[in-house]
Amino acid sequence: MKLPRTIVDRLVRDYASAELGDERLTKRACKIMRRLAREPGVSLPAALGEEADYEGACRFVNNKSLSS
Repeated sequence: MKLPRTIVDRLVRDYASAELGDERLTKRACKIMRRLAREPGVSLPAALGEEADYEGACRFVNNKSLSS
């Protein structure tokens, strides 16, 4: 099941306003959200497609500066 483009765009806009302390982190969050929202029923590697994007998502999730 794919989400409608309007919903995906709204989610990405919400993530774009996140203050993560580094513009690159915000861009990565938006990229991850857009890909996951396009294919919500698939695994993270399948949604992200390329190995480099998957590795970037793993680094993002494990980034100590993002944990509280």
